[in-house]
Amino acid sequence: MSALSPRLATWARVVMIFSLGAPIVGDTAFSEATGMPAGYESAIWATTL
Repeated sequence: MSALSPRLATWARVVMIFSLGAPIVGDTAFSEATGMPAGYESAIWATTL
């Protein structure tokens, strides 16, 4: 189990960064690329994570 702990910690950081960054960066890029409202991509992230 100790071998998985560093990976798990790294994965948790990645998920946290994405969940914090997606509403700011992702929504803008997503709405520009698709023409959808800016909150739509955050809703996708919230349901997939």
